[in-house]
Amino acid sequence: MTATVPVTADLLAPLDDLDRSQERWTKTSIADRVALVESVGRRMDFVAERWVEAAATEKRFSLDSPAAAEEWLSGPFAIVAYCRALAQTLRRVGAGQNPYHSRAVKVGSDGRAIVEVLPFDWYDYLLLSGYTLEVRMDRSVTPATLAENTASAYRQTPQPGICAVLGAGNVGSIAPLDVLYKLMAHNQVVILKMSPVNDYLRALLEEVFADLIDGGYVRIVSGGNHVGRELVHHQAVTSVHITGSRATHDALAPGLGKQVTSELGGVSPIIVVPGPWTDADFKYQAAQIATAKLINVGYNCIAPQILVLPANWEGSSRLIEAIGELIDALEPRYPYYPGGEERRAGVARRPGAVTIGGFPTTILPDLTPGGREEAFRTEYFGPVLGVVKIDFSDPAYFMQAAVAFANNELDGSLGANLIIHPQTIREYQPHFDQAISNLRYGAIAVNTWTALNFLMPRGSWGSFPGNTVESVGSGVGVVHNALLFDRPEKTVGRGPFSPMPRSWRHGELRASPPPPWSLTSRHGAQTARLLTRFIADPRAARLPPLLRSALSG
Repeated sequence: MTATVPVTADLLAPLDDLDRSQERWTKTSIADRVALVESVGRRMDFVAERWVEAAATEKRFSLDSPAAAEEWLSGPFAIVAYCRALAQTLRRVGAGQNPYHSRAVKVGSDGRAIVEVLPFDWYDYLLLSGYTLEVRMDRSVTPATLAENTASAYRQTPQPGICAVLGAGNVGSIAPLDVLYKLMAHNQVVILKMSPVNDYLRALLEEVFADLIDGGYVRIVSGGNHVGRELVHHQAVTSVHITGSRATHDALAPGLGKQVTSELGGVSPIIVVPGPWTDADFKYQAAQIATAKLINVGYNCIAPQILVLPANWEGSSRLIEAIGELIDALEPRYPYYPGGEERRAGVARRPGAVTIGGFPTTILPDLTPGGREEAFRTEYFGPVLGVVKIDFSDPAYFMQAAVAFANNELDGSLGANLIIHPQTIREYQPHFDQAISNLRYGAIAVNTWTALNFLMPRGSWGSFPGNTVESVGSGVGVVHNALLFDRPEKTVGRGPFSPMPRSWRHGELRASPPPPWSLTSRHGAQTARLLTRFIADPRAARLPPLLRSALSG
């Protein structure tokens, strides 16, 4: 091999190894692939405690704090759950079966196929009662053509290739999930460059991927931007996947002459529809919003940045007040991501900005639709929340106007959130359905957060389709997607508007306690740990302590 640009010596041996193994990987049987995926899941379960402890040291949180629950769920749980789901898919494909349940396939109003992917296994109905996830296909894919648009890579002659994955630094599971998807969905061997921010996980990932590394199918390297640049330009690398900022993408991808997929974040909205809310509803939804904004210190590509509220609804001021009270009560968190606190502090110095809480969070309270505010165009990637108020005559008009605002004025199309009372859904069902259809986002969450779409392995994860490398928006292509749908358009998640037993009064007959990822959860870390252990080995005997922990809040 010869390089088109000078290459760091530490890259030459890994690329040589992958170059020799890429054709062998395309001939690896499905049964052997299942064994390798299951190996990753088992090894992840084995290192999970050390993973969370390492993150706690680097991010400076205690092992019984809400931050620990975040780490369990966004790290070990996400990887273990994905390995189980992907192995199930590969076994079904190997047996000549469709990976999805035929009973879960519906037809949309425009004829497209829609597949309910959560609940999927028996325990989903119990552990995630009240939560659903559906994948909406491209409108060209109907229920009749869904099978031929699923896992097609396993019906075609695979082409060898080496994919360079530039790993994310904020969430530990992102890079390994991207590696698995490129291996199993795209039939490519992978060289992963760790982000310097979470390079502390490299040794654990090498342990997790030991069998794939021993087989010559995965290599992991470290380094800064210069290593990434050298890697993606190397002639042996045939494709690239980037998770990070648009600036990083645009410095590397255009003109590269290779297939480039990406997930680049954006400015995510959380739209609140007016309705008959109680005092308890305001308190609960304030916790949901603050959690979505401030998990991982706000260093999430789908942390909502713009809160869209109805003007002249008395509930808007009550909700803002409740959010402020909750943030004021939070304990400080260490702003571990490089440049994060500097960005927030810069926003805090702007006229009108208000900073609250011992966990400093900056609120931009009076943003104007149609004004091309910077907050609409720039992802701050930290604890900053802008507030926009839109006039409404009724909830139907508000939903239409809020969706148009999100689609047309906010940068990016990765994730959008909508909070709406069940009674309002029933009264305005056609308008609600139209709002979900019209939102041009790859992930949509109703009465939950789009993190559900990320964590649940059978949803697709990526920007709304239509971007290109030259005009990349929130990215190109999808990952996760454990059912291997070829042409997903968006994944829509739904959760309960209220936890039980209040949810029963709204007609939501589900056994849904407050989610363990909530910043107000008292036993979230314990519940997240038990949930991860259960998913690694779903046995009925493991359910009682998990359910007790979850129901204790």
